[in-house]
Amino acid sequence: ILSENQIEVIKNYSFSSLIKLKFLDLNSNKISKIEPFAFKNLIKLNQLNLNFNKLTKFYINLEEVLPNLESINLA
Repeated sequence: ILSENQIEVIKNYSFSSLIKLKFLDLNSNKISKIEPFAFKNLIKLNQLNLNFNKLTKFYINLEEVLPNLESINLA
């Protein structure tokens, strides 16, 4: 859980060593940019929470980068 940490940018390969990660909670940060390969290698991730951030555009092919993603929260 990385919520409420003032994170502004998620850079490419930020979580690439966490290949067994299934849930990633990044809510309540200040994320305005997520680089295209930020979630690369998270092949088991099935839930991603990006609630309450400053995202306005999202340029990631989720089917390719996160093949097992079942739920994403962008509210």
